[in-house]
Amino acid sequence: MEMMNKSERLELLSALGSELSNWQEEFGSEALQAYHANNWFTKDNVRLALKAICDRFLERSQLFFWADSYPVTQVKPKKIGLIMAGNLPLVGFQDMLAVFVAGHQALIKLSSKDEVLMKFILDKMNQLDPRTKEHFFLVDRIQSPDAVIATGSNNSGRYFEYYFGKYPHIIRKNRNSLGIISGNETRVELEALCHDFLDFFGLGCRNVSKIYIPEKYDFKLLWDSLDSFAELRNHHKYMNNYDYNYAVYLLNNETFFTNGFLILKEDTSLLSRIACVHYEYYTDLNAVISEIEAAKDQVQCVASGTGKLTGMKNEVKFGLTQQPGLFDYADGVDTMEFLIHLE
Repeated sequence: MEMMNKSERLELLSALGSELSNWQEEFGSEALQAYHANNWFTKDNVRLALKAICDRFLERSQLFFWADSYPVTQVKPKKIGLIMAGNLPLVGFQDMLAVFVAGHQALIKLSSKDEVLMKFILDKMNQLDPRTKEHFFLVDRIQSPDAVIATGSNNSGRYFEYYFGKYPHIIRKNRNSLGIISGNETRVELEALCHDFLDFFGLGCRNVSKIYIPEKYDFKLLWDSLDSFAELRNHHKYMNNYDYNYAVYLLNNETFFTNGFLILKEDTSLLSRIACVHYEYYTDLNAVISEIEAAKDQVQCVASGTGKLTGMKNEVKFGLTQQPGLFDYADGVDTMEFLIHLE
């Protein structure tokens, strides 16, 4: 069976976007299966992930504009090993899409936490065009690839480097995202920031784990902006983490604030626990920018009310951290450039 050309691949992805948009409304057994396999993958979170994929990755005009920005030519396809994370629903989709559009073959090692939905996507693509089977292969081990894209933790990153360092590679480790409050935000903007805290239960590297706030900042408006997330109290895994962290901070006599489902703790660390967001006071915005620049290898993105507070390339408006576009590559590494220049 022959492989698809670039035009055919893009048309299929556009059609996939339409299919998934319809599926969002219907929700078959797949959403329930995904939840049973991974209780973090609630129906709302699966819907949120699908909506972002359809709106940001598969919208026809954006998709074609992005693809036309790269000189993809028909060359002998390479075998690209994809080791996917599973912390969020369909978190590996963007890498899979890039390999497909670049005309290569993907050797996919799925995360056990996100098998149901990824297999569902691949089945949908196969229904639209059986030739996709020549582009995607599910494997238990990545063997003899031409290149590797692997996403994991700092610990697994060292493992990936050991085994795949001899191949061209992109290896991603832990990163965190940050927010900067100026003190002039509206209730609507702060509600958007709360989505950056708590969409997907805060489990993604693009979720804001720490905020910088002006000295003498009044937290009341921020607390009020969290009201719409009170239903988190009903999710057992999230609240188990909240209860545990609450107890640890109490036993350690640490100072923190809480509304019963989210902890705000003064801490300089970029990494916070589940159900907890760190904060740090500032008096000089330029000093904050310098601090973030110094830690750029640990930062995925920066959020602010306007999206233009720092001038950083990876800055977005509040509410958009978990809605990356096609050009918003993880760790700032252009995956398509990597793929189209493999030799």
